[in-house]
Amino acid sequence: MVWLRGRHAFKGGMEVRFDSPNGYNSFYALPGATTGAGNVPFANLNNISGIGTNLSLAQTMLGDLSGSLTNWIQAFNSAGGKNPSYIPGEPVQRTWRQHEYAGYFKDDWKVSRTITLNLGMRYEYYSPPYEANGKAAIPVNGTAGAFGISGTSYADAYRPGQLAGTLTQLKLVGPGDNVYDRDYTTFLPAVGISWAIGSDNKTVLRAGYAMTSDRNSLRNADTELGSNPGMNSTITFTSANAMNVSTWRRRSRHPGKPCRSFR
Repeated sequence: MVWLRGRHAFKGGMEVRFDSPNGYNSFYALPGATTGAGNVPFANLNNISGIGTNLSLAQTMLGDLSGSLTNWIQAFNSAGGKNPSYIPGEPVQRTWRQHEYAGYFKDDWKVSRTITLNLGMRYEYYSPPYEANGKAAIPVNGTAGAFGISGTSYADAYRPGQLAGTLTQLKLVGPGDNVYDRDYTTFLPAVGISWAIGSDNKTVLRAGYAMTSDRNSLRNADTELGSNPGMNSTITFTSANAMNVSTWRRRSRHPGKPCRSFR
């Protein structure tokens, strides 16, 4: 929008964004196994005549053919909601949402034939992001609760023996919950000046100052809030005894009951 009035050229505009990425992965939602010797070494093949530099390759082939396993691994993920629990086979799928609003007003004021002032103000508001299905967790008491037993601020951090706080506890957050306090004070001023030098106005000197803000990716929220303890857990099983495909299959038939992710 542009409005011309006398020596002034008023300009304004606005922008609205509704962000909603949907991330998904199913890494180890179904149990997987890693081939290898594990804690039990492969058979000694040094006594095979002429094996020479093929010893390592021969041992690896022996392990593959015998079905030897180093470990098995399975990820348990929370389904979120009011009664979260770890569910075998549940993938990681989080839908983040955030609203953004911005607007600006500017005046290009022609003070004289050679000097023009550019005066403006921009306003921005970024709503706190949230996970639509309640698959996110933050410390109780916000930032103060993140320092755990040491205390409630950076003043208590990195001080061995400091016991001014309590153990960090997490709570689920979803639609209607704020992961941080709302900020309505993002006003960003801008000022500039242009000076046309000489009678032909072919040379113009410009100078200006402006404040800007930086948009954070919702990937940051997904990393910091969606992967907190209680939302997912990956179990890796190793054994002091030899494991192979047959023993691992017997274990995987009985994955056990889902465990509560929050208490």
